[in-house]
Amino acid sequence: MSIPGVEPGLVPQYIGYQMQSTVIAFMVLSIIFVSLRLFARYVSGSRAGIDDILIIPAIVCYLGQGVTGLLMVHRGGIGYHAIWLKTNHPLALVTFAKLQIVMVILYSASVTFPKLSMLGLYLRIFVGKRERVAAYITMGVVSASFLALILCALLQCAPLAYLWDKTGHPGGHCFDTGEFWRYGSLPNLITDLEMLVLPLPCIWRLKLSQKDKVGLLFTFITGSIGVITAIVRLVFFWNIDGQADVTWAAVRLGEITIAEPGVYLIAACLPTYRSLFRTFKERAGLTTKGSTQNTWGSKKESSGMELPSRLNVKSTSNGFEELSDEELISQRISKNNNSIYVQAMDYSHREDSESQNANREIRVQRDIIINTASR
Repeated sequence: MSIPGVEPGLVPQYIGYQMQSTVIAFMVLSIIFVSLRLFARYVSGSRAGIDDILIIPAIVCYLGQGVTGLLMVHRGGIGYHAIWLKTNHPLALVTFAKLQIVMVILYSASVTFPKLSMLGLYLRIFVGKRERVAAYITMGVVSASFLALILCALLQCAPLAYLWDKTGHPGGHCFDTGEFWRYGSLPNLITDLEMLVLPLPCIWRLKLSQKDKVGLLFTFITGSIGVITAIVRLVFFWNIDGQADVTWAAVRLGEITIAEPGVYLIAACLPTYRSLFRTFKERAGLTTKGSTQNTWGSKKESSGMELPSRLNVKSTSNGFEELSDEELISQRISKNNNSIYVQAMDYSHREDSESQNANREIRVQRDIIINTASR
């Protein structure tokens, strides 16, 4: 009897190194991008928000998922044909089944926390009631999907040990895990699309130039590029039968299962790099002399969004707080149903008599305008 992938006198066919390379590459990239995010926070001097806090469990869970993937390669037999393992290394299949449960749990967490981090960033920017409610609803859907995946992983077989020891539990049974993996990707895709369109109405209602709107739109789109890997993963699980030859098919399916949350994690970090890039440009002398007036975040625009400031307004002894790129240009202070909006505006020059002096001095004036609007 011949064994698929194995010829007499030759070593068995093996492709596990492909998944190993993918795991290591994304683990390194995730560490680099999260480190850059933390460094950007340090450079800007801004306070950590809920989005920054959520990125910590995201990277921890993702590194745990990566380690689990490496263990599945080196201990679970991923990369070999299942029939060869059953004949020569049956314990590897037991290890594979056990690690698969851990992989599902860590995968679910690694997908959830970056999304919650992005939604936390949205909540720091959105001030409109509809936008904030939509963000909270999306957070609820993402969290519910996370809990559902964990429950499915733990309840896929009754008893759970039947998954790796069918002879020891003759009365056990499992639901169709292939269908579970196929349809389990749909909630991710739906929430990805929702997060992609969520900020669009706010952006187009802003009174900005078309160029600024496109730039802002691009910033939010970079935070939603995970939708691409979600679509690819859905296609993979629909076209590849993961049950016919589990350890062989697990290479391709495992690669996309590692890549998807890795892209989510990277995408959640990208919008925070603007202050870092601006700092490097300033130190390299690449900034443009002069600046334009910034009046973003005005309550009267009714855009539902408060944009980050382009200016670094340093803190003073008078109790004013520093506003950076990732903080709001207007800090809402609610008291007796009133809100105070502080706006930072920068004028590179003014056409008045003050600028026409003998020494031809260039004067830069920064005005703080406080608008009090009844709510």
